[in-house]
Amino acid sequence: MPIEWATAKLNVGASLTMLGKLTRSRDRLRQAVAAYDDSTLELTRRRDPLGWARIQNNLGLALVELAAFESAPIPILQRAVATLSDALTERTRERVPESWAATESNLGSAERALAQRLAVPACDALEHHMLAATQMSELQLSNHVMRVAQLVEVDLQGKPPPTRSACPDLPDAIWPAIDRLMGALQKP
Repeated sequence: MPIEWATAKLNVGASLTMLGKLTRSRDRLRQAVAAYDDSTLELTRRRDPLGWARIQNNLGLALVELAAFESAPIPILQRAVATLSDALTERTRERVPESWAATESNLGSAERALAQRLAVPACDALEHHMLAATQMSELQLSNHVMRVAQLVEVDLQGKPPPTRSACPDLPDAIWPAIDRLMGALQKP
């Protein structure tokens, strides 16, 4: 019975997140976060590592949406980044490559939202989005690659923009890959 309750809470969280997004309701998004938090009481990392990681991924997405409505979004976005990073400890590239890529992309979006609020280049966002795009390309998920390419394009338009000099910790090999991805995005 507790697992069914936790699964129901997970589904309630997903529904409230969608409803909160569609209606732009801070209250619904707060309720979604609470539902996800409740679901982890039974769907623990120890009991169901991938189920727990799915909750962390969904919670991170709900937190990013919620941050847009809050007067102090930075702590919420920091929690989203931490939560999505936690999800990646179970959703590994080797174990579940497609879910790993999706969570990497979600982490990139959370990192971008945080960078925008801090007015710093979205270097981490760019790296996570590129990792996701590379994996999705390897899995031949062309529609997903193009969606992530659009996210990379948004990352590159940030203020201030992530450049080689602004992002010295990014590997040099990432820049030609970004150029190729942007070239693919420009093709009809």
